[in-house]
Amino acid sequence: MNFLQLLSTIFFFCICLIVYSGCNDKQETIEISKIQIEHLEQKETTPIAKETEVSQEPSPEDQTEEPQEPSLEDQTAEREQSETEGSVQTNTTPQTNQPEIIKPATAQDYYEEGIGYLKAGKLEESIESFQKTTALDSTMVEAYRNTALAYRKLGRMSDAIISLKKIVEINPEDSEAYLQLGTCYAKNGMTDEAIKAFEIYVSLNPDHAKAYYNLGCLYGERGSADKAMEAYKHALEIDTNYIDAYYNLGVLYNNNSKYEDAIEIFMKILSLDQENFEASYNLSFAYNKNGLYNESVEICAKLLEKYADNARVHLLLGDTYRKLGKHEEAQKELEIYKTLLFKK
Repeated sequence: MNFLQLLSTIFFFCICLIVYSGCNDKQETIEISKIQIEHLEQKETTPIAKETEVSQEPSPEDQTEEPQEPSLEDQTAEREQSETEGSVQTNTTPQTNQPEIIKPATAQDYYEEGIGYLKAGKLEESIESFQKTTALDSTMVEAYRNTALAYRKLGRMSDAIISLKKIVEINPEDSEAYLQLGTCYAKNGMTDEAIKAFEIYVSLNPDHAKAYYNLGCLYGERGSADKAMEAYKHALEIDTNYIDAYYNLGVLYNNNSKYEDAIEIFMKILSLDQENFEASYNLSFAYNKNGLYNESVEICAKLLEKYADNARVHLLLGDTYRKLGKHEEAQKELEIYKTLLFKK
């Protein structure tokens, strides 16, 4: 081998050595890069306590492309700060005010409120509550009834009548409503309407003496004497001690010249109440008109023992003396009558 061939062989060997050495360096760089990527991927999925030191310092390109992950302590601190901020934010954020759910007042609620006002004597307030009751339940009869009661206590008969008429519209057989309706009509001067209401009442409830008595008064006011007498008799059939019914019946007998019947009635009253002045006076009057003058004088004399200043008794006694032909006694009584009359 000559020198030239030897030199070529050495040169070729060097070239091969250089190429081989360069390949090993490149492979090692690739493997290191691969390790770094795996660590980054691992840190993204599973945080570790502390980053493993790498002998080679990462290049600026690596720092730019792959930012360093925060440590576990940093992550924990950030999480606690985030939770704290979230907690504070939740506590400080104003809550939307929810409207209170108020149970609507029922008809029964307003009715009970009205009863309370009525018992307390707050009549206007009770009427307002009962009106709210019937606005919610137009069939609540007792609310109308108590409304009428409050109006009656206030003296507002026309308003009471309106409420009572609502009741009989709902229940045409409500006898109590007719009784109260008749009373309100009578107090309001509506005689014909009152009579009709009481007639319906006694047809539904025929055992009520006072209703017949009131009906008798209304018939008498209208001038229907016969119907009035029948009404009083019905009342007395139910209550045999009903003095007012006896008295009104006796007066009707006197006014219609039924003196014997009147005497019987007034004697009945005096058997129940011996001190009844009006019964005694009317009995004396009936005796006078029936020709029983001595009986009339006797009753008048007894009355004057207690009621010496009663002008009516002196007038009746004077008239009775005159009919007996006792003119002096009659004149004396008439003078006393005039004196008492002028005193008034």
